[in-house]
Amino acid sequence: EGLNGSEPHRPHPNGADDATASRADNHGHPRLQSAAAFLASFRPVESIVDGLPIPRGGVTALTGPTGHGKTTIATLLQTCIVDGRPFAGRETTAGGVLALVGENPDDYAMHLAATLQDTGADPSDRLLIVPGTFDLIYELDYLHERVAATVGDLAAVFVDTSAAFN
Repeated sequence: EGLNGSEPHRPHPNGADDATASRADNHGHPRLQSAAAFLASFRPVESIVDGLPIPRGGVTALTGPTGHGKTTIATLLQTCIVDGRPFAGRETTAGGVLALVGENPDDYAMHLAATLQDTGADPSDRLLIVPGTFDLIYELDYLHERVAATVGDLAAVFVDTSAAFN
């Protein structure tokens, strides 16, 4: 089971990922279906920030050059989610947040402290931080158990930066 209760990633026998495999028929050809059949399987995305494509249980990338505010934006968004406060004037869905801080934990700590000071928020027990790098694949079960025991349902997982993890 994935971190948010979703199915874990399983490679397709022919090497395609699950998303690609689900778009193919039994022979690997593109699957042709009616609009009615296509829409019957559609499930609306539950966004954790009103009006922004940041889905609960999904993946959203915040990219940009070094020093252009990614960590600043991420720490503000994290604290807004755990407290259920608006982010950039948009309502958020309150919930637990896991921050995997592999690239530079000291820099993240400075950003988090400044964000808490600027917003007047208190550090939250619903914001869990894992400083340093580790082999993410081998630690997923452990993280899932610890997060479930600590905050229950996660609204978001932030990874700073994906290149820091195997």
